[in-house]
Amino acid sequence: MTAKPDFGRIFREIAQKKKHSESVIGHIVNIEEWNSLNVIKVSEKIGEKPRRENLKLNRKHRAYDEQSVKEILNYQEINNLNNSEMMRLFNISRNSIAKWKKMFSEN
Repeated sequence: MTAKPDFGRIFREIAQKKKHSESVIGHIVNIEEWNSLNVIKVSEKIGEKPRRENLKLNRKHRAYDEQSVKEILNYQEINNLNNSEMMRLFNISRNSIAKWKKMFSEN
């Protein structure tokens, strides 16, 4: 069994240190189960705008768990979006989305 970091505590401390509003901190506290998609969303919400050169590097080092991938693909299906639209929305390559569709397609 691997121990996961306490993302709630980490992000709550960062938000308090940067003096974010109570609604942001409350949102962080209310997340019960942390998956990779939640971590990315909260990180973007409380963090500063990354510089252009850091964006490419950050995208390369993202990791998504199975639950997050299925959530992203479900969002695509519900909203009837193509891979290019998903790429712009989530900053994920079209090839990754296509690969996930092949991996998690229900035959």
